[in-house]
Amino acid sequence: MPDQRRSGSRDGSWTVIPDQKQASQSRLVVKTSLSLRRSPVEPRLDAVQKYVTGNLHRQLSVLQMAQIAGLGKGHFSRVFRNRTGNTPHAYLVACRLKRAVDLLRSPDMKLTDIALECGFSDQAHFCRLFRRSTGWTPTGWRRHFGQVNSGVN
Repeated sequence: MPDQRRSGSRDGSWTVIPDQKQASQSRLVVKTSLSLRRSPVEPRLDAVQKYVTGNLHRQLSVLQMAQIAGLGKGHFSRVFRNRTGNTPHAYLVACRLKRAVDLLRSPDMKLTDIALECGFSDQAHFCRLFRRSTGWTPTGWRRHFGQVNSGVN
């Protein structure tokens, strides 16, 4: 394997980096299953995910999530990312956006109310993240998909 490096980690994953130029751009991670049993951290991460989904309207930080799991902030972030594929903050934003999509189906709710109920600091921040994630503005999404799903043409 010319111009390739391999590095292993304790969790059994291997990272193959084709060459130095591509090392900073992309990495191929191949998981190998060393064990089928659950980690002792799994129930803690389940508790964090349950807490996050139940408290989207509150201001939540990665430090608070780590405290709920009983782990340090760095270790929690690493374990959470390995399990879910997302950082804790990205997971929080994704949960908030998923909740916002559900609320956008209700034509009676204002965007400001949806933003605040989902835990966004203001409507502008909500709209910016929604558009970045979906490619639609919340109003455009509501007009297009809200009507399609409710059966109104």
